[in-house]
Amino acid sequence: MKKAQQKIKEQGTVLIIAVVTSVLLMGVMVSLIEVSYAGHHQVKSDVQLAQNMYLAEGASEHLRVELVNDYRQSRMTLRNWLEGVRSGDRFAGDENYSGHDTTTVAEVSALGSGAGWIDTNAIASLSSVASADNGSVDLRSTSVGQRISFGSADIFNLAFLSSRTDCMFCHLQVDGDVGSLDFFRPGWGIEGSSGRGSGTGSTINGNVYVAANVSMDDTDLDGDPSRVNGTEVTGDIEVNYAGPKLPADLDGDGAPDFPTINPDVARLNASGALSGGSITGITEGGHFRNEDDREALTSIDSTHEGNLVLVGTTANPIHIEGNVFVSGDVIVKGVVTGRGALYSGRNVYVAGDLGYANGPREPSSGEDPDEVAQENIEAEKDEWRLAARSNVVLGNYTNVDDEGNSLPIKDRQEEDFFRTQFNLYDDGFFDHTTGQELKRRDQKFYDDQGNVIPYENVVQSDKYDATLKPAYVKDDGTTDLWLTDQEYREILGTQELKDNTYRMNLKGGGQEVVQTLLDNGFTQAEIDTLRPGWNDQLAANLSGDLVGPDYNITLKKVNEGLHHYPDQVERVDAFLYSNRRIAGKTSGTNLSINGGMISQEIGILAPGRRKFGWMGGYRFDYLTGVGERANPRNGELYQHLAVNYDYRLRNGGFGFDLVQGNVGRRLAWIRNERSAELEVNNDDE
Repeated sequence: MKKAQQKIKEQGTVLIIAVVTSVLLMGVMVSLIEVSYAGHHQVKSDVQLAQNMYLAEGASEHLRVELVNDYRQSRMTLRNWLEGVRSGDRFAGDENYSGHDTTTVAEVSALGSGAGWIDTNAIASLSSVASADNGSVDLRSTSVGQRISFGSADIFNLAFLSSRTDCMFCHLQVDGDVGSLDFFRPGWGIEGSSGRGSGTGSTINGNVYVAANVSMDDTDLDGDPSRVNGTEVTGDIEVNYAGPKLPADLDGDGAPDFPTINPDVARLNASGALSGGSITGITEGGHFRNEDDREALTSIDSTHEGNLVLVGTTANPIHIEGNVFVSGDVIVKGVVTGRGALYSGRNVYVAGDLGYANGPREPSSGEDPDEVAQENIEAEKDEWRLAARSNVVLGNYTNVDDEGNSLPIKDRQEEDFFRTQFNLYDDGFFDHTTGQELKRRDQKFYDDQGNVIPYENVVQSDKYDATLKPAYVKDDGTTDLWLTDQEYREILGTQELKDNTYRMNLKGGGQEVVQTLLDNGFTQAEIDTLRPGWNDQLAANLSGDLVGPDYNITLKKVNEGLHHYPDQVERVDAFLYSNRRIAGKTSGTNLSINGGMISQEIGILAPGRRKFGWMGGYRFDYLTGVGERANPRNGELYQHLAVNYDYRLRNGGFGFDLVQGNVGRRLAWIRNERSAELEVNNDDE
């Protein structure tokens, strides 16, 4: 009996253990199922969140492409286009790019000049996950935004940009960054040969960006300051540079493509105004000398068809507000005020000093120039930008007298320099219907916009007259000046300078050289006094005793005493931009350009007046140098040619908004993986 009871008791214990074990196993299974379900729920949620992220990014990128394409196809300036987006006239409301996503323009940068950005926002909420406890749906929408740049071209962060520098850097001080579209060798001479160290005396207070390489002559890139052929550089020097500071290589030839101004876009987007001062309009095809072609204007609204002469005074300055387009040439001098850009369909001539009436405050020692620039923008100080489809010419270019005869060589030094600097000796190709200079390539003729010009429009004309003078190019290749040399000199006015210097290029045999000197006002006695500067054989030829081989002689001469010259440009308060060239020459004085210069080619000679090595000999040792002068903008001392960057251009000041920059560049992504957690009732499912 006891054994039976013991057996029953053992069986009961086993049963209890089995039951307990089953319950425990069931609990473990339930826990595993719950964990598995929760894990599956989380994995599914994470997958769906990732899907949302990709969808939102795709929608945001779609909107970026739509914005960029709309801007490029609108033919509007950045200023006008951004205003359309800002006001809601363009891209207003939500866009639905994938059937599930809401994409909007979230914010547009404040009204500025040529700088701007757009923030976009894309929200994706495709996924829904059923909650285990209450049957509701947890929607975790994903927000992705990006800031898209529509800023002005980064090249306007530079004080100086060109493909050519040549001897300008024998006497140049730049405050700001410098860019070179080609090999950079400041100074004169030939690499590895002549002119080593000829950039000595020039300085660049900033960085240098070079599309190619730099000279190895008298160069130390690791020094402090660095040095390139003698020119001192306080900042960094980047060679073989392909970043945004220089124009992009659009045609894939390995070289930057200069961003030219399109005159059609300029005309379409000109919405500014000119007023004040003296404004003289010359009708299209008209001449300044004809009263019927000349009109005194009180103002110009947006555009002017024809040529324009602007003269401002302290009492009555020329005032600009916004973009103004002139189809022909623009001549400007004197006192100016306002904030804007004046675009010319051909050339801009700065016919004397150009100064602000309400100029910006300059940073003192130790001040951040960018902070001061922002202060000046806030105070609405004067900002002028001058742009030309062809050329910007500073000061005198004239070479003939009232009768059309060549002036003596001493009175046409500008012509001598310009022809040499820009190779303007022979005939060139021009479109007689527009007057535009053409380039010949692959048996075709192209204008500055890359358009192929029909053969019937192409004529050959003198490069100098058709390029640098205020002229119409006729269908027979001759030029018709709408403003004569004498009329331009009258606008310039005159200036008295003492003991100036000039040079003459004398070519040919001895008798021809003597005749050239005689034709240019030299007496035989004066010719005889030149002999000590040359060797005996040449002196004999100059005296007419021999007829020897041809000579190519450069005669450097002192013009003694006080003489009247066309007014010299000593100050330009504006940023200068041109598709082709910026040209200028001062005689016996210094020049400060307070803004900057950008062009495919720049040639400005402002050496001041000093005692050169060749003056140490016979009859030259009395000539004294001009020395340092005070910049009329800020009182700082400088010598020769100074280019001072207007830091407002890179801080949102008035810029050249007709030149597109790096449009569509993504400045930043703004991601929020769980931008909103919403409880949505699921009763209807």
